[in-house]
This record gives sequence, structure tokens and C-alpha cells, in this order.
Amino acid sequence: MRVMRSQLFIPGNNEKLVGKIPSLDTDVVVLDLEDAVPLEEKEKARQIISSVLNTFDKSHPLIFVRVSGLDLKSLKEDLFAVACSRLDGLVLPKVELPDQVQGVALVLKEIETNRNLAAGKIRLTTTIETARGLLRSFEIGVASDRVEAISLGAEDYTLNLGTNRSRNGSELWYARTHIVVGAAAAGIQAIDTVFSDLNDDEGLMEEAKLVRQLGFTGKYLIHPRQIAVVNRVFSPSEEEIKYAYKVVAAFDDARKMGKAVITVDGKMVDGPVVGRARKIIDFINNI
Repeated sequence: MRVMRSQLFIPGNNEKLVGKIPSLDTDVVVLDLEDAVPLEEKEKARQIISSVLNTFDKSHPLIFVRVSGLDLKSLKEDLFAVACSRLDGLVLPKVELPDQVQGVALVLKEIETNRNLAAGKIRLTTTIETARGLLRSFEIGVASDRVEAISLGAEDYTLNLGTNRSRNGSELWYARTHIVVGAAAAGIQAIDTVFSDLNDDEGLMEEAKLVRQLGFTGKYLIHPRQIAVVNRVFSPSEEEIKYAYKVVAAFDDARKMGKAVITVDGKMVDGPVVGRARKIIDFINNI
């Protein structure tokens, strides 16, 4: 499972910001062809993204593109411009039906074949932004083997509900828990929505901690200054890492002696505890 704690949106038509990608410590850069780019700038954005993608080597963050829409015409225009060996994934906006995901997967398969790209390399993150999409989040998550995450787009979602976003996020409780459960059932990751107040570092920290506790594995960002906070919150602490290694070693030794339940530092350790410890170790090995 790829580590995708921090996912920074960058408008695809902003050549200056796109050029800063090598200096960013984010896990994922999402080059945007949708909301952040005016209609008259779409073609310029495609050209900028196309010209820079293969200039980034593999030491840089994962590179995703958020396509401008799911209608066949705009989708093909986007993909024919940006699909290449350096593109790691697509973010699909406003997904409401599994058929939409399957349609994108078919177009990608055709492009990968025609351009001699590795089959299935370009993965998908589906974004839930309406009530209709939310109710189908699990079906959307299993619509294609390419789907590796479900994400929440809170601005359009709250617009669809007829409400507004609040600092405590009470209006997002159902959506967040529903998406996390759907993602877990599908065996994929869950990515939380952006925190839009750049002057509220405390609020960002609180929200990141909350959604991590709910089960989200990462969060969308709108500014590089948010990267460090989100990476820290979605990473295990040094103490957690040390304890995880200790638990796994002790449990493996105990299993050789026919034991399934042990204690480590005075705490009971059984299968689920070991499972969480192994996830932490796997996470560390994949950073």
C-alpha cells in the first residue's frame, strides 16, 4: 500500500508552482485540471503538465492529475495529454456511480496499450462530493482494481446537502465515517478533504488528528505550509514504532512456544494488537 499522507493540490496552469514540485516534501502532488483551472485555461494546463511530467525522476513525490471531468470528451482530452510513464495516478472528481470508474478504467487500458505503458500502472482515487456518490462509496471503491483510495470533497458535498462547512466539521461526520467504512470494506485507503483556513494551524492539527482517529490514511492540502503538520499527524511516533517492533518480535517468539496471547510492557498482546504493529512496520518500510 502506497504511503499517501499528504496530497497537495497544484493548479495545472500555474507553471511556476508546478516547477517547485521537486522541492516539496509532500507524499503526493495532485496537478489539477478541474476546479482550480478556468475553462479557458484547460488546454494551457494540459500542455504544462504534459511538458513537465517526464522531467521528474522517481525520487520526487507521487504525481497524480485530477481530471477536469468524467464526460468522455474532456476525459480523453486530459488523458491523451498527460498519460505517460511518470504519471502515478488520477483523481476522479464528483464520482457518483461505479460505471463512471469503469469507463475511466477502459480508457486508461486503451491508452496504456497504445503507448506501451505498464498495464494498470495509473491508479485511481475516487472523490465523493454528493449524497448520491456517498451512498455508493463501497460500490465505487470496488468498481475497478485500479482504485486505491476513496476521498471526500467537502465543499461540493456540503453544497449538495444545502449546508456550510464549520470549524468542528459536525456536518461531515456521517460522510467521513461512511467513506472510511466503505474504504476499509473495499481494502483501499481513505483520504480526507482539504482544510481551507491557512491561518488556523491549530484547526488543521485538530482536524488531521480527528480524521486519522476515524481511520483516514491521508489528507488533501492546498498549501505547502500544511505538509509538515499532516505528515506528522499521519505518521506513527517514535514510541509507537519502537513498541511495534517489540510486539512483533515478542509475539513471533511466543508463537514458537505455542502461545497466542502474551503481555508486552504489562499490556495484553493478541492477534489484533500484532496486526496493528505489523501495519506500523509496513508503513515505515514504505515511506
